[in-house]
Amino acid sequence: MIWNQSRECMSRDEMNELQGRQLVKLVKHMYHNAEYYRMKMKLLGIEPGDIQGMEDLDKLPFTTKQDLKRADWGELFAVPQNEIIRYQTTCIAAGSEVMIGYTKNDLRIWKECAQRAIHTAGQQNTKELQSLIQDDMLWAEKSALQKSAVKENIICDLCRFAGSWFAGACKYQKGMHVQEDYFLAEVLDANTSTAVPDRCKGELVVTTLSKEAVPLIRYKTTNITSIHHERCECGRTTARIEKFCERADEVLLIRGNTVFPSYIESVLMDLEDIQAHYMVSVKKEANLDIVEVFAEPDEPGCFSYTDDEILKSKIARAVQSAVGMKPRVILAENHSIGNFEGPKVTIADDRSL
Repeated sequence: MIWNQSRECMSRDEMNELQGRQLVKLVKHMYHNAEYYRMKMKLLGIEPGDIQGMEDLDKLPFTTKQDLKRADWGELFAVPQNEIIRYQTTCIAAGSEVMIGYTKNDLRIWKECAQRAIHTAGQQNTKELQSLIQDDMLWAEKSALQKSAVKENIICDLCRFAGSWFAGACKYQKGMHVQEDYFLAEVLDANTSTAVPDRCKGELVVTTLSKEAVPLIRYKTTNITSIHHERCECGRTTARIEKFCERADEVLLIRGNTVFPSYIESVLMDLEDIQAHYMVSVKKEANLDIVEVFAEPDEPGCFSYTDDEILKSKIARAVQSAVGMKPRVILAENHSIGNFEGPKVTIADDRSL
């Protein structure tokens, strides 16, 4: 069952038009009511009238975790305090929290998104979940809903953002459906901040299109994911994002190439005929990025290759496919690359040493 078919099954053209109207309204609201974002727009010479729809999205400045940390408590709120009926703290980084609030309409949207998440997970008849959609559901932890959202032994993925249920997976488990009529999701290259093609990894950037108390425009989450827009087998047409695999501050830039550590790990683990631990080091030599791969057999002297050069060549080709350049491969021994009780692949950026 789809909770809100008119919104969750919109055509792409209809959704783009709706998001464009909401974006124009949001920018005006933020410019006139949120001091910190008004100053960001003024620094770029942008006024609300410059934003006419989705085609102008990339004109808008990003919001970062640092912006939220630096802003005074009252600067984040875009409505008078007498319109806020609930407060909540949310973590934006390790050891850093900010206070957010909810208007009456924010809570209505919160409940709407929660209902969609439950129905997306196929749990519309679960009394335990339905009982959470009360006024006090605002304080329910993600884990409580996630652990309950089980059907046919599948735990559905749910994602919260800015205190609301931003996305959730359906029974087909092919990505999390974004509540696009309330949240605008972009996936951008972590280094250039330009849009990446569908199904390519990038940093998730989110705009809260309808939030009133503490809206966010183009908020850089630092979470790495991918997005795609094909119609799902469940009937929903909303964009889907994949599980977060890394954070943007963990992404490596090697000779101009954006490199995901998880991809390096993946290509090495795919070398099933080589039972080894690896340490991958990125360093500078003669002002050039160099990648070194140290490989040590899990059991001393147990590499399955008798020719070291063939072994090193195979490892080099795998890593080159991930980093875009040929690495230097070194065969190690006697646990010289570290503790074998840890991960099988360790990656270090040693360029700042």
